[in-house]
Formats: sequence, structure tokens, C-alpha cells
Amino acid sequence: MFKVEETGPEIQGNNVRFRIYLPSIEKEHDFSVKVYVINKRDQFDVKVPAKAYTLNPEPTSPADDTLWGEVAKSRWCSEFIPMEPGTYIYRFEISGPELGSGNKMRSLCFGDPCARETDIGIFSVFRIPAEKPSAWEDSTFKVPPLDEIILYELNVAEFGGTFTGVADRIPLLAQSGRQCHRAAAYQQYCRADAVGLHAELLFNSGRTFWRSGRITASRSGVP
Repeated sequence: MFKVEETGPEIQGNNVRFRIYLPSIEKEHDFSVKVYVINKRDQFDVKVPAKAYTLNPEPTSPADDTLWGEVAKSRWCSEFIPMEPGTYIYRFEISGPELGSGNKMRSLCFGDPCARETDIGIFSVFRIPAEKPSAWEDSTFKVPPLDEIILYELNVAEFGGTFTGVADRIPLLAQSGRQCHRAAAYQQYCRADAVGLHAELLFNSGRTFWRSGRITASRSGVP
């Protein structure tokens, strides 16, 4: 559907740019997108509020993108923002009109579905300067025959809390005889903002903004 390097935080030196795909969320229909950022050390300091930065949609042409069919990618991006060295947490906010309510607006906060690192709740994480990616150590791995596969699907938030927590429990999974594992999501299933689990919220966000507490918008407003 898209390349991972096209989304998530882009870090260059001490500068970061935020990028996220929000199909059908369009500025001309009164939608806006912000990202709230705070240094992790200040997370619980009431005197230090999170800073808000505006994202704007990049020009797209559905006719020029065969991978997405007739749906515009709608990638929203911020400008590059200078940051001091440190560990930061962030989350996005979409605001848009509620269908049939006149000028009433609704907002929804959620974590980055393509974050490189996550924290408790809906917070995503990035670091300045960026850490080097871990080297893969699976060169000897071979996929078992289909009739021998024991597949285990896990919810990251419930099983280990974070990706690191899941990694720490891999030996336990290996001892259980399961050779294949699928991460279902990094957020809890029951959350209205569980973008990481409900794929339709990420790839059909323009049709499910605030219906029964979930993200689904129409072109004329939010049902």
C-alpha cells in the first residue's frame, strides 16, 4: 500500500518532520491535523504544556497513483521542527465537522500507526538524535511448512506493553512451541483511537470519523 519510509517521524540531525497518511481527510472539507509533542521528562509537569504543530496535506492526484486506486493518499506533513536532544512523545489530533450539526466540530487524538517506537497509552515516541536501526539477526530463519506452522497472534499493548516488552518475552513464546508470531496492534482493542488495530480506521479514515466513537468521515462532514 505504501512504503514505511514515507510516513512516521522523519529525523534529520536535530530536526523532525511528522508525516501521516489519512485517506479522504481533506483540508477543503474543513478538516485539520495537528501533532502534540512534549519531552518525555516533562510529561507529568503541569507547568510544561505540550507544543502543537500543524500538518498540511501534500498535493496528490489519485489518477497518478495506481497503488491506491481512486482514493487519494492524503499524506499530511509538518514542516521540519528543530528539537533539543532528548526523548519525545507525541500524538496526532484530527478535527472536523460533525455531519448534520451545523458548525459543530469533533476532534480525535490517536497515536502514530507508523511510529518507530511507542509508549504507554496512545503515545508514540521519537528520539533526537535518531537512534540507528537495530541489525536484523534472522538470516538463518526458514519458514516452516504450512502444515507445521503454529501461529500465535498477540496484542502488543496487552502482551508486553511495548515492542520492547514483547521482545523480552520472545524466549517464553519459543519455549511454548510457537514458531510464527503476528503482532495484531500496539493499542488496546476496545479503544476508539486504536488506529494500530483497526485497519479500516487508517485506510478508510475519511468514512469512519466519529460514528459510534470511531474515526469515519464523509466528504460532506462527519456522521
